[in-house]
Amino acid sequence: MQEAKKNLRLQVKKRLCDLKTEERENLDFAISKRFVQFLDARVHSLQNQSLTVGIFYPLSDEVYWPSYPITTTQLAFPEVVGREMVFRQCGLEELVEVEMFGRKMRVPGQGKSIVNPDIIIVPGLAFDRTGNRLGRGGGFYDAYLRNFDGPKVGICKQLQLVDELPIEEHDVKVDFVITENSLIDASSIKGER
Repeated sequence: MQEAKKNLRLQVKKRLCDLKTEERENLDFAISKRFVQFLDARVHSLQNQSLTVGIFYPLSDEVYWPSYPITTTQLAFPEVVGREMVFRQCGLEELVEVEMFGRKMRVPGQGKSIVNPDIIIVPGLAFDRTGNRLGRGGGFYDAYLRNFDGPKVGICKQLQLVDELPIEEHDVKVDFVITENSLIDASSIKGER
């Protein structure tokens, strides 16, 4: 199972690496626009109540969602503390760059409040149409999402959608997958885990 996941990660990373800069930027913008429309519809359905979105600052091979501004919600970003992940309320401009897991990452600055997001945007290297997700292998999101009751949304480029993912018992599905071409509602798809 681990070997299958490792091979799929390498395949998807190669596909992403093969994208030209302009193509990547256009895809990121289209995905981000669709994603913000999804969030705006959620806020509207709550009759403009406050919505806190747990979201990640994108790595170089992830959807660069800041290309289309999010204005209707409060943001919370993940921080790894020991072996656990928490979300801290923080604006995009308040993130600080740190070295973690062998790469530069942006995380909330000191003293930001820990919050429980209403919705979580989940990164992934690959997704399938039933909501299965292939992460980077750390397990932090799966551990957090196991006890999260709100909507879980994956965002990715269409080329990151695969027919089937190798899944394990601890893997947690997302409810929606947003690409440049579609909004996939996987919440109604039943599957044994």
